[in-house]
Amino acid sequence: PLAAGQLLLFNLAWIIALAVPMAVLIAVLMAFARLAADGEIIAAKACGVSFFLLLRPVLAAAALLTLLMIVFNDQVLPDWNHQARILASSLQRTKAALVLKEKEGVFIPNLGDYHLLIRQIDPVSNDLMGITLYDTSRPGPPVILHAPQGRAALFGDGSYVRIELQDGQLQRIESGPEERFLYGSFARQVLHIKDPRRRYERRNSSFRSDREMDIGAMRHSVAERRDEQRFAYGRLDSTVAHYFALEQEQ
Repeated sequence: PLAAGQLLLFNLAWIIALAVPMAVLIAVLMAFARLAADGEIIAAKACGVSFFLLLRPVLAAAALLTLLMIVFNDQVLPDWNHQARILASSLQRTKAALVLKEKEGVFIPNLGDYHLLIRQIDPVSNDLMGITLYDTSRPGPPVILHAPQGRAALFGDGSYVRIELQDGQLQRIESGPEERFLYGSFARQVLHIKDPRRRYERRNSSFRSDREMDIGAMRHSVAERRDEQRFAYGRLDSTVAHYFALEQEQ
């Protein structure tokens, strides 16, 4: 919940950047339209107050708001966009289907006390298809669970995975004086797997896109690209000159 609240807070930056100018524009238009409709502007002129005198506080407020929005868009908005991207990326890594999507069709060993194979994953609905699971929590041969479908979810800080198997089959070999092969079916089986490697961690990133740079950072990025361009042109010119020099020698 805290991470979700922080993500909402950081995403408010671009909403404010778009909403405030539009809200002020609509408010000013409605205010002056109402003044004109009620004859307040004519009454003010009759009292010796010119229209431009009425505009002075509006223009002053507009100038102040413009300066504040320039500072906000240059200093606050890029940093909050950067934090929102990092937080969203960290949260996505804790989504069960997205975590398992990377291993679709690949045997996953050492997932807690389990080994897992998922043949198809829907990252939108968290649905799993073609599940084979080996339970090694007991000594002896592993318990094998097969299910045509199921669901996955993460709990806590992302280190606990809950896998629900539906309409599956169970296979187990009982050790003893006489080994027995047990076979059964189930309508629903829920497994809780602890995997500390998938717990939620907020990771920092030094990379910034154009939406995450202030004016100074964008100027610096443009200067670096121009330097790279000049260096590439210089190498190209030297290569062409060297080629023509070899041609003339021949």
